[in-house]
Amino acid sequence: METTVDGAPRTLSHRLLANQHLKHNIYLLAANLLGALCGYLLQVLLVHRLGLAAYGSVASLLAVATAILIPTQVIGAIVARYGAIYSSTGRPAELNDLVRRLTRLLLVVGTGVTALVALLSVPVAAFLHLDSPAGVVIIGLMLGLSFVAPINIGAVQGLQYFSWYAFLVALPQVLRFVLASALVVLGFGVNGAMLGILLGLLLSYLMSFQPLSPLLSGPRQFSGPLRALGFYSATATVTLAVTVVLSNFDTPLAKHYLSAHDAGLYAGMALIGKILLIVSNSIVMVMFPRFAALYSRGESMQRAVLQGVLSVLGPCLLLEAAYSIAPAALLRTLFGPPFVAVADQLPAYGLAMVLLGLSQVFIYYFLSIDGRLFMLVLLLCGGLQGLLFAIRHGSVAQLVQASVIANALMVMALGTLCVVSLRTARRPVPREETIA
Repeated sequence: METTVDGAPRTLSHRLLANQHLKHNIYLLAANLLGALCGYLLQVLLVHRLGLAAYGSVASLLAVATAILIPTQVIGAIVARYGAIYSSTGRPAELNDLVRRLTRLLLVVGTGVTALVALLSVPVAAFLHLDSPAGVVIIGLMLGLSFVAPINIGAVQGLQYFSWYAFLVALPQVLRFVLASALVVLGFGVNGAMLGILLGLLLSYLMSFQPLSPLLSGPRQFSGPLRALGFYSATATVTLAVTVVLSNFDTPLAKHYLSAHDAGLYAGMALIGKILLIVSNSIVMVMFPRFAALYSRGESMQRAVLQGVLSVLGPCLLLEAAYSIAPAALLRTLFGPPFVAVADQLPAYGLAMVLLGLSQVFIYYFLSIDGRLFMLVLLLCGGLQGLLFAIRHGSVAQLVQASVIANALMVMALGTLCVVSLRTARRPVPREETIA
């Protein structure tokens, strides 16, 4: 029997409190939920303070930024992987060099993007029916900053400083809510909302230097040419793009295929169902640098992958049970009586999200080992979902069935590839992987 320092038996609560993996998952889940809450509250405030027309302007600007920002999100995944590799093999000086070189390079790229957006701000504002191009210029500044901001947070994730990582995940959402709300309340309108979001991103980026100060003030050693980052970034970009499509594009497709009334019902149901993705994403973000570290040291990854699968299944199946037991009560409480009409579809939609969340474990396993074949599975399953939507789209139930089928096939295919990879892959010699 395990005992504590004073010789007393270790209870289940003691073991849970001592479990670093569990604590990291809790930190990140809490951060993601807090961020989601702040995002929701900001949307509500903007609707009430700005009115639907002005809120539509903010929403359109943010939609443009979100579409353009997909490639920049890859930067964090790249730095997280190499950060885990360098830190786990005792090469922090090379990580210091990588962070500095990427920051210098992407700062130039980001400045160019900002200048380009500023030049195009007048026609873009006219296309979006905005009163002035100022909001578009602010979006340009946000885009420029978003090229360098993921570098620091990716390094923090790779170093597995998960207390800081969770804080840095939640901080931009909290600051954007506080600052954007304050500027809107003070009467600065759409531009005030956008400026508050920009300031939140800037302050969060500045704060991200704090946990990295020991690394950046320490020794620096050349980490090799950056060519390999280009190949890895292509893999990560395709992976992220398809994952975004599978997890988000069902709602706009429902808007396209269904009546306005049914599309609204689908959107409410999907918003509840996708809480499962917040949970699974929190877990895989903790597992990803662990996978990369184990792979770089040439250690077995079977236990870590199994732990990732079980960590996702546990909380997600609990939520799925709630969706199955009281779907009508959940929808009525959160959205109102009309949404009870799709209560019978919430358990099936929840299952689709459980399957998608489980797929993320396998996806980040392959990203950690720089796999390639799994991308074909993602592309085929993404295409299959779109095809099923196009063929059968007469009701909410048919769209939900399409998601369940596509995600189930994806889990089975990715799981099979993962098992084969774990059994047959040759491990790298520890300390030899670089970005050369």
